[in-house]
Amino acid sequence: MEGTDPIVASYEVLADFIHVIDKIHEIDEISSPGIRDLVWVATGSREVIDMLELQNSKKLKEMEESLERSLSAHGKEIKRRAKSAYLNGWIDEAESDLLKVAEENYEDFVVHLMLGNIYSYHRNDLNKAIEYYRKAVKYSTPRSKEYAADALLRIAECYYRLGRTTDAYESVSIALKMLPEDPHVLYHYVRYAAALEGHEFIDFLEKCINKDPAYLIVANIDEMFLGIREEIKKLAKNLRDKRKADIDSILQEIESAKQVAKAAGITDFSFLEKQLGEFSKLYSRGSYFDLLKLERDLPEIYSRSIAMWEEEKEATIAALRSELAKLESDAGKCEWDLRALSLTDVIGETIIMGIPVGFFLAIIGKLFVIIGEAIGGKQLGTIILYTLGLIALPFILRSPIDYFRNKWSLSSRLKSLRSMIAKIKNEIEEEEARLKQINNLREREFLGNPAKDDEENERKEK
Repeated sequence: MEGTDPIVASYEVLADFIHVIDKIHEIDEISSPGIRDLVWVATGSREVIDMLELQNSKKLKEMEESLERSLSAHGKEIKRRAKSAYLNGWIDEAESDLLKVAEENYEDFVVHLMLGNIYSYHRNDLNKAIEYYRKAVKYSTPRSKEYAADALLRIAECYYRLGRTTDAYESVSIALKMLPEDPHVLYHYVRYAAALEGHEFIDFLEKCINKDPAYLIVANIDEMFLGIREEIKKLAKNLRDKRKADIDSILQEIESAKQVAKAAGITDFSFLEKQLGEFSKLYSRGSYFDLLKLERDLPEIYSRSIAMWEEEKEATIAALRSELAKLESDAGKCEWDLRALSLTDVIGETIIMGIPVGFFLAIIGKLFVIIGEAIGGKQLGTIILYTLGLIALPFILRSPIDYFRNKWSLSSRLKSLRSMIAKIKNEIEEEEARLKQINNLREREFLGNPAKDDEENERKEK
């Protein structure tokens, strides 16, 4: 992959792909058709992928189990031995056993595919390979269009090696009618359409790449495309520039969202800024694959940032609600205490206190008046009486004084609490409005752009 254009993939991206190819034997099942074809084009061996599929494909194993029901126990043992021989490279033994199985169960298209491979890649008998691939097409079509189309692509490869490019093109055209949306089929259609003059292929290649971006690298290193390198480079540049324009638009949306969050009182943008700082490296590399990764990851980072902003606002609202509950509880207690104050009780207490005190003062006062008159005259007795009255007054008026003092204190506190409650409620309303503004940021259109359909989502997971 040394000749890959930097517009397509940076060195770092290529290193990842090379790592996948180097570890291909450790992968249970390759889900991306683009990766399968990349391994084929990069290594020059399609059998590597076929052998991995024979060993690991769950779908193929299920079909084989169904196909082998008509086989005798001896036939099943021969097929098991044939597969083992084929996977170990014992081609003579594999051919002999596979022919026996094909004679007993002609519907087993997997056997026909293996025989086709033997004659194509090991015997170089391309006409015989075509014969068995055609049988694979015939018997796989009712069970799996995917395997039927793949057999047609193998027929096309044989025709091309025989110099019959038109026949190869016709074969892939039949496969394309079977699976018009399959990127594997689309790519091989492009290969043979490009080999013939007057056939449109760039639009099909773009469609293929949009479904599985790995095909852009495949096309960039495929020797069949040597004559159309400039067209592929132009397509790669157009796709790269489109990604870049989309990302610029996303970044503008993110900056706009950030300003909305700031206006809503958000102050911590460290996570978003850190991620954008790391993404700037991908952006600066400027290759299609770096930008593709950036375009796919940005919405996730944006969503996580919104979630963090929402959590911050929700925590603020929760704290305010907790404070509000405490204030409302205090206000309720204050109202209860106010209602508990009774002026009637105060008057009763005052009367109860005043009668005995007054009676006592009357007796004591009369006594002191007599004594005062005897000592210093009537005026001194009167002064003593008033003095005793002033001394006794606070005791008589204690309950009314406490009542009015407590009522004023409780009323003032209740007023203050109600003012604080109104303020907190207003703050909660404002914070909820700000939270709604942040919630609305999730409706930004670009969140759906990097994965416009289910296929895109599945590819992202893979």
